[in-house]
Order: sequence, then structure tokens, then C-alpha cells
Amino acid sequence: MSIENRYSLVGEDQLIKIETVRINDEGNQADTNGYGWVDANYSIGKYEITVEQYCVFLNAVAASDPYRLYNPGLMTSALNAGIKRSGTDGSYSYSPVSGTDKFPITGVSWFDAARFANWLANGQPLGPCGPGTTENGAYNLNGKLSGQSVSRNNVNPNTGTPVNFALPTENEWYKAAYYNPKLNNDKGGYYTYATQSNTAPGNQIGKESNQVNYILDANGFYSVTQKNAVNYSQNYLSAVGSLSGSQSAYGTFDQNGGVWEVLSNNKNQNQLYVPLRGGGWTSLASLLQSGYWLGVGTDTEAVNAGFRIVQPPTSSKLNPESPSEPTRPPSEIKLEQSDSAKTSNGAKKIVELELVTVGDAKNNVDPLTGFGNVDHTFQVSTKPITIGQYTTFLNAVAREDANNLFNPLMQSDLNVAGIQRTGRAGEYQYSVIDNAGSSANRPITYVSWFDAARFANWMANGQPSGMQSRSTTEDGAYSLLVGTTRAPAKNAINPNTGKPSTYYIPSENEWYKAAFFSPALNNSNGGYYLYATQSNVAPVNTSSNEGSNAANLANNFVFYNTQSNVYYPTTNYLTDVGFFANSRSHYGTYDQTGLVYQWNDLDSNSSLERGLRGGYWFSAGQSSISSTFNISTPNRESSDAGFRLAAPDAQWMFVRFVDALTGIHTFSADSTEIASLRSSGWKEEGYAWSLLPAAGGESATIAEVHRLYNPNSKDHLLTLNDAEVTSAKNLGYQYEGVVGRALSISSSGSTGFTAVQRFYRPSSGEHFYTASSAEAASLPGLGFVSEGAAWMF
Repeated sequence: MSIENRYSLVGEDQLIKIETVRINDEGNQADTNGYGWVDANYSIGKYEITVEQYCVFLNAVAASDPYRLYNPGLMTSALNAGIKRSGTDGSYSYSPVSGTDKFPITGVSWFDAARFANWLANGQPLGPCGPGTTENGAYNLNGKLSGQSVSRNNVNPNTGTPVNFALPTENEWYKAAYYNPKLNNDKGGYYTYATQSNTAPGNQIGKESNQVNYILDANGFYSVTQKNAVNYSQNYLSAVGSLSGSQSAYGTFDQNGGVWEVLSNNKNQNQLYVPLRGGGWTSLASLLQSGYWLGVGTDTEAVNAGFRIVQPPTSSKLNPESPSEPTRPPSEIKLEQSDSAKTSNGAKKIVELELVTVGDAKNNVDPLTGFGNVDHTFQVSTKPITIGQYTTFLNAVAREDANNLFNPLMQSDLNVAGIQRTGRAGEYQYSVIDNAGSSANRPITYVSWFDAARFANWMANGQPSGMQSRSTTEDGAYSLLVGTTRAPAKNAINPNTGKPSTYYIPSENEWYKAAFFSPALNNSNGGYYLYATQSNVAPVNTSSNEGSNAANLANNFVFYNTQSNVYYPTTNYLTDVGFFANSRSHYGTYDQTGLVYQWNDLDSNSSLERGLRGGYWFSAGQSSISSTFNISTPNRESSDAGFRLAAPDAQWMFVRFVDALTGIHTFSADSTEIASLRSSGWKEEGYAWSLLPAAGGESATIAEVHRLYNPNSKDHLLTLNDAEVTSAKNLGYQYEGVVGRALSISSSGSTGFTAVQRFYRPSSGEHFYTASSAEAASLPGLGFVSEGAAWMF
């Protein structure tokens, strides 16, 4: 039975006319980030779907509205008000708010947009929501309101013909926005902005070219009002196409600014998230760029998000998948600088990055998002990397700064500024500046993923000083190639040390687990909070930092630092890391909600993209909720993003020292003791072995390692044996405590572990420990007597 026989259609005078533009140049080359290649020609909406068009849709199918196609909160908000509803359930009617009929519709989820597409594909029928109106057509929804998105049908089951209206995939949307076949001597290429420009646009509504409805970075002015304060009774949307000189190369309008646009993913897979692109009236310039997109839950509705329609290609491939699109999941310690400590190569300061352990390995995935499962124990820094710490890094390796680790906006953008550079290339020096107070403990911003990776390499290599080279910043956790736009995979072994990298950028699942997971939830079966403050309610941003659920966010457009909705380009909006002392995650991390977005490593494989999470000082709570994530090219630098580091399972890395005068050796993982040994003239001989942290207790397989000191022979004795501890004390050894924990020889087996061998030299009374089989074989020739394997690691 045809649709026409089952449903009446919208009257001819009421039919929605979707004005489209043709996107030709099939099989075009993808952009450098992997997006934009489409293997067949297609058409896309010239404009976003308007309030007027959405009203026709509602009046056709939503007299009862069982699927909440009308959002009474968002669609009546003065900031984007568009639709009034009258009548009662069963006889609802809808009409545009005066003057908004040509504004883009907002407050719609992916499911709302998919139902609109179904209705168009079915011929705009009149009647309640059902298989022939909204529940099938381009997408087989069947009453679904949340959870995984639904893949696009090739054939509309209601018509038996190819689907003629749908939501754009990312590649379809991206090509229409950024591609121009005339670039590069008619070979084709991509712009950074959807206005045929590589320069950040202006924000004047009218006929001038390269204009967008967004917040102008230079002065904070909103496009509609040209003022830097939000008026809560003002509508900030503009009529579609009203920036008439700022179309894309194919003739689409408003693919940047106005509203973020809800899309379907390139792989045509059912997923818990959907992409949004283009930026909105609430965005700054970096969010408009081709290399940036948001991921949100399929049921997310927002004051600044709408959609447009595509008429899909009819080739054998529904849509080619982006070669770079990441595979998404199926499934109290301080960061301090020590002024007195020195690195092994003489640097004046070190960054002492202390961490918290994230245990509960093999935890369940978050059923809401598909993220959070981690099969191993790891560590993560409790706070983002600070301006002070990054300044230390620059002074160590950026006297020349071949890789532009310093961005001049770190000095000039007073919203976040904190570092001053002086001198000339080869002699650059860096210092923390006063920007409405000391900037030292505020988070670093204007760092790309590559900058964060170089900082991680520097940390993993022992914080050396010198040119940016393989031994300082270019290898370690990541093997970096100058000039590349592809982020490399994380190294399993640091080539400079021959050991696992001690610091790296957390994967998305590691970052997510540290932020949102708690093993105490769900009757101690484990679960996830929506926010990284151990809360399912959006954090407040009132002037006090004493609450248990507070963050540096711009809730309701009010900034935390000023408690005002006026944006000033010369005002500092950062707070110190850890400022909200009572708003920690379960594991004890700070600022994973608000302050700055933080880079993550996605799945740690090589990719043209990397992730950002957590929200920032100019965004509201929705930006920091667990279901929202951000994807960007790894070379992006902005005032909204910084990073924190992670580390392997909480093993303490012991360093070996020798006293040049006596030849006696000692081993330490304590940073204070290591600094003291270095300053006292002990010679550092490198990494020795690792132990688990002292805290945690013993088990059937793990034993505590005790340290004792003999003041006569200067010998340090390490032992797992409680009886030997007692015996050593009787021989004059002084007990110094537990220095770590290790696998006992009897319980560890022989596969996958390294034995630490213990030796004793009678002539000096020294005990010596080595994990090197070659060194162990040479020691008897030096007067040492083997005492067997001490422990395993």
C-alpha cells in the first residue's frame, strides 16, 4: 500500500520546499585530515532547516507529540525562541514566534532531525507519528528516542525507491562546506572556514564576504548585537542566508556559525554519539575550523544546534568512510616545581609530576557512552600542566624553539596569558608573568597535541636541557617527525631508555575513567557520574570555590572569575589548577570539568585526529558532561585547551647511584633523596629497576621491600624477609622503612617478569642489586658473592 493511500499529504501551498545546491566533482581528494571525499555527486540544503519549516512538520505529525519533537524549554528560550505551541494533547498546533520564521531551528536532537528527514522522504504526510510518517523512511527508528543512532537506509521501505532525503554524513557536509574544485590550479582543495577563506571571519550580518554569526575573538562581540554582553531577552540567531556574501564554494550558507549542525557518522554505523560541525553563535573562531568537531549523545538538544538536509548520492557506496576517523569504543598529590633540585644535565629546575593511581582494572564500560573501560592500572596527574611547569620546559629546550613550542598568544592573549619570551632565537628566555595575579599555577593553553607530546617526551627522557632533538623532545613516549600532521602511536618502549615510557598523554578511555568512574557506585559494582566532580548534576560556577560540585565554567553565559555575562578580551579568566578543592573525581583528580579542555590520545594509535574533553572557562556544563567530546586535528592551538599527563602502573622507578670516593652504591626512587644525592656528588648510573608503591599492603604474591642502613659500612640492605630485618637490626643496621613492594620469587613464576639479583662483597660489606643478567655474570670477578634472586618485577 502506498503512503498516499494510508495518509493524506500536506497541502500543496504548505509543502516545504527544500532549496538545494548540487555538489559535483565526485571522487574528489580528501582533505589532509582525511575528511571530505565523496564518491558520487549529491545535493545538500542551501540553508539550514528553519523554524517555519519545522512548524509545518510539527503541525503535520505532532498533534500529540509522543516523541517530544517539540522542546518546550529550548524552543521558547528568548535566546533562540522560535516556536509557540497551543492547544492540548491530541490537538496541539504550532506557530513561529514573531520574526523568527526564517531563523534556523534549534533544540533538536539527532532523533528529532532523523524524524524530520523520514517525514520528508515519505512525502510530507499528515498523521500521527508512525511507520509511514516519522518512524521509517530514511531511518528505521520505530519509536527510538535515545541510545545508538540508526544507519541510513539505501531504500525507503515505504516507497521502494532510493532514499531522497536524509541527514548529511560528515564527508557530505564537509565537502559542501570547505571544498573548492578550483583551488590548487583546478586540482581542488579545502579552505579552513566555510566562507571560502583561510582567515578567521568577521561577524557582521550583511553582504560583506567572509562573515559568520559567532563571537569575534578580537573584542568578544556577539554578531547580532555587536556587544560583548549577553542580553537574555535577545534572540542571537540570524535568518538563514542573511550573511549573503559568505557562501561556500558550492553556494551553501551558514555552515559556519549560527548553529552547530547535527550530522550522521561517515561509517553509517549505529553509535552512541553523533558528530556536530560548524560552530554556533556561541563559538570562537577555532571551533569553526575544518579540523574541529564535537561528539554528543544522540538525544542531546541544545540552544545552539540545528541541522540541514541532504539528498544522498545513489552510488554503490552509501558514503565513503573517512580514512582518518577514529574508531570509537564499543564497548592527594601536587604538580610542583622544585627550585632546589637539578636535572642530571644541570638544568636549574625540574618539574616534579606527582600522580594518583587509577585502579579497578577491567572495569565495565559506561553504557551511556561506550567509553571508560581500561584493562590496566595506571596513573594520571591530579591537575593539568601549569604555566609555571611549561615555562620550565621552554627554558630547558626552547632557546631556539625549532618546533614552535611557544605560541606568542601565550604572552599576548590576556584571557589566558602567562609566559613572556625575551631575547632572540638561540638565546630565548621564558618567565612567568603577572596577569591579574601570578600565572604560575594556572593551566597552560595554546598548546597543540604535538606540544603536549613533546612535553611528555621531555618528562619521559628525564627533563634534559638542550636543542629539541631525539634525546630531548622528539622521541620518548612518541616518535615525532617534523612537519607531520599525523599524530604517531604511543611507543611501548622509550627508545632513549629501553624501558616503558614513564609519561604520556592519556588515552580517551584512561582520561574518561579517571574523570567519571567510581567503583563505589551501584552497590559497589562500579559506575559512572555525568560530571568529573562525582555528580550527576551540572556544576555551579558561583563565586565560592568551597562547594563539592563547582567548576570554572560559563553557566548561563556568566564567567566564573568576573561573575558577569560581559566578555572582556583583556580579562584573565583562568583559575589556579586545583582551585575547586572539594570538587575532585573519585580518584582525586581536579579540573576534569571546566577550566580548560584537555588533550587525549584517543586509542593511542596513529591518526590525523586527537581528542579533547572537559569543557572550559567560556563554555557551559553541557560541554563537560561525559557524553560530549571534541575531535580536532592535533596541531590545533587555542585559548581553550591544555593537557595533563598519565603514567604506567604505579611502579616506582629506582635510580642507581655510586659514591665516587667509596665505590658504595645506593638505590632510590624518592625525588627529594635523588636531588640530595645529585647535589652531594653521587654519580647517577641510570635506571635500576621498579617497585610497586609502598602503600597497598602485602598479599599472597606481593611483599614489602624493607630498607636498612649500616652507618659503619655505609651499606643499604634491601629485603623482603621479615626475619632478615630483625637479624640485620641486631647487627647494627638502622631500619629506614618500606621503600616499595615487589613480587616474591616463589609466587611470580618465570614468564614476563625480571629478577633482581642480590650480591654481597665481603671486602666492603656492601649489598648490590641488579636486574641485568650480563652485569650479574661479571660481578663475581669483582669480588661479589651471589645471594640469589631477591624479587621479581
